[in-house]
Amino acid sequence: MKYLTHTALERNADARLRYLAAQIHPLGPRPLFELFREVEAGSDLLQTLERFAKLEPLAELISHLGGDRLPPPARLAVTNLQIEPVAYALLGSPKQAACFADILDLVRS
Repeated sequence: MKYLTHTALERNADARLRYLAAQIHPLGPRPLFELFREVEAGSDLLQTLERFAKLEPLAELISHLGGDRLPPPARLAVTNLQIEPVAYALLGSPKQAACFADILDLVRS
């Protein structure tokens, strides 16, 4: 039985990561975002990479159905409302809320 040296193991791990990256890349930004979300939530990185790499044969279908694209970012639309109470509730301090309201007033004018 042959034993792999530490350097050979590192090269093997590096080659595997390169392969996984090549498999995952064609899936697009949305699957990559979902992968990052799972890892951030505590999933094992290597297991998650392996699982997502198995989706590569479906890359064309995922793209065709729009699953490769991230949805547009949510936008905050502020119209005629009292912003200071809302900003205070979000920011937690009257000074920050007043500053936020002043900035909005500048943007509106």
